[in-house]
Amino acid sequence: MKIAGVLSGTSLDGIDVAVCDVIAHGDGVRARCERFATVPFEPELRRRIVAAYPPTPLDALELSSLHAAVGAAFGDAVRAVAGEVALDAVASHGLTLAHDGTAHHTLQIGDAFRIRERVGTTVLYDFRSADTAAGGTGAPLVPFVDALLFGEHAPCVALNLGGIANMTVLPEGIAFDTGPANLPIDTYVARRSGGVQRYDADGLLARAGTVDMRLLTRMLDDPYFRRFPPKTAGREEYGAPYVERWAEELDARPFADAVATLTALTARSVADAFWTFAPRCEL
Repeated sequence: MKIAGVLSGTSLDGIDVAVCDVIAHGDGVRARCERFATVPFEPELRRRIVAAYPPTPLDALELSSLHAAVGAAFGDAVRAVAGEVALDAVASHGLTLAHDGTAHHTLQIGDAFRIRERVGTTVLYDFRSADTAAGGTGAPLVPFVDALLFGEHAPCVALNLGGIANMTVLPEGIAFDTGPANLPIDTYVARRSGGVQRYDADGLLARAGTVDMRLLTRMLDDPYFRRFPPKTAGREEYGAPYVERWAEELDARPFADAVATLTALTARSVADAFWTFAPRCEL
């Protein structure tokens, strides 16, 4: 079967589309990626998405309009990447606008029916709600793919560094969000550069800077890091409000040092999470 997967993560880098050939293999499936591309958001649509994130109050009409616009953008992206490939289905995660794993609710926007109208095939969507309704955290999702791709290589750990970091420990099946990845770095870089830079391209700032160990130690004293899995994180924990909380101290340091410290926060929190929550796993 030819299936296209489409999503946009917390970093809002763009709309990721993968066209895969999926075949049955034993009790599971194998997938071979045939096409992949990241389609940029139109600047105005990206601005509206950013403006809609919590804790900003959001008008219901704007939410409805965004839901439609994101669905249309996803559909156009799939059609552009798939080209002449006859798709059997599209799997759309949508775009997470709000998520609270501890309260067991989540909201993804991106009208699946607008995708269907543009692509002309079955669309599978809303992957998190069944889990949250049953008392789960609804995230992370990528461990299912990790098990599919890397299960035969176990024992191993798969690490996904998007806006948020998550790890999957195989074959134990331990999977959770470890905390921040690129999200606070991107947010701070955009803030301090006045929007001229949206991220630390090629890690140049972090590599040029020096980690402030005292500040890093305080940032690592975060209640989230001490919570036991299952647990999830998102913009609510490590987005703009988090950066604002540390902004005065970060701004008091050279730009490169501040970014180096935020980058070290990601690295240390990932390493600490492994040794704290999966210490008996043999790799």
